[in-house]
Amino acid sequence: NVGSGRGDARARMMAETIKSALFVDYDSFHRSQDDENGDVAERLAQTSVAWVSAIESGKLIVPASENGARRRVLIRRCYADPGLLGLHRSALIASGFEVVDCPQQPGRKRNAADLHMVIDTLDALDHPAGYDEFILLSADADFTPVLLRLRAHNRSTVIYGDEAVSGAY
Repeated sequence: NVGSGRGDARARMMAETIKSALFVDYDSFHRSQDDENGDVAERLAQTSVAWVSAIESGKLIVPASENGARRRVLIRRCYADPGLLGLHRSALIASGFEVVDCPQQPGRKRNAADLHMVIDTLDALDHPAGYDEFILLSADADFTPVLLRLRAHNRSTVIYGDEAVSGAY
């Protein structure tokens, strides 16, 4: 009977956990803040342990559920030009991020990080983990089609947006 109680408690705990996937476009932060404050992207990398913890605890992003559910970020993926990311790669890896190299191609102003994010987001829709929520951190305003697709699949979404980007969403 004690074992049954543990199973029930574990089931309640699992039911109260929001399974999240976190995708970060590092280069977009670097581009968006370059003129104003060039170290924003670097601070993002160096403080990743703290802000991911704040996301999971609900201090930075309040869970959509009102029943006291706790968020658990199961996928942490950062997309970056290796030359731009440089030594900050180790800070992201130490905080559990998989870093996807997206070098800038010759003759292009941007890399393909947003394309990689879209593909990985759509792949995660069918993942056996059954992600409840997708968190996209990007200073670009071109993720509207992905957000619509996630909503059509009844998934919660959170997207970073400053004043310049928020109007697009």
